[in-house]
Amino acid sequence: MTNAVDGCAPPVQNVTAASGLGGLCAAAAYALARRRWNLQSLMIPMILCNATGSLLYLWYASKGSAVLIDAGYGFLGTLAGLALMELAMKVSPRGNEAFAFALLVSVLNISSSFSDYSAAFLYKTYKEPFFPYLVWIKAVGTAMIVWFVPFVIRRLPRE
Repeated sequence: MTNAVDGCAPPVQNVTAASGLGGLCAAAAYALARRRWNLQSLMIPMILCNATGSLLYLWYASKGSAVLIDAGYGFLGTLAGLALMELAMKVSPRGNEAFAFALLVSVLNISSSFSDYSAAFLYKTYKEPFFPYLVWIKAVGTAMIVWFVPFVIRRLPRE
């Protein structure tokens, strides 16, 4: 992040706090959205919110933008995460919800680590001009999940 923001990064606490605040706001927004819409109708928009949130990093240019972008990504990423967690609970066999959640978190941790290492390798290899391409790779990869949603949603009981 140092190279992307003019040689000096904002304190990590500010960025992390902004992301956490965005996540808290997303939890409240998701609760309100679920009162109005069912999970089936929210899945694709929530995944696309996450992909859109990734694109915010294209404007990572200053300390102030870093905090605002991480708050926005915390909000949009949490919306998608909450929808995916709810989906995992609803499609898991009764009595195995904890196992489904643990499996989901494990897969997310493994994929996140793989993503971090591969992105770091690409960034180190191709340097700063490659950063926007990494952002687009993440956004497009996230958006591609939308194609799998109909197969999983079929297992959901109607609300």
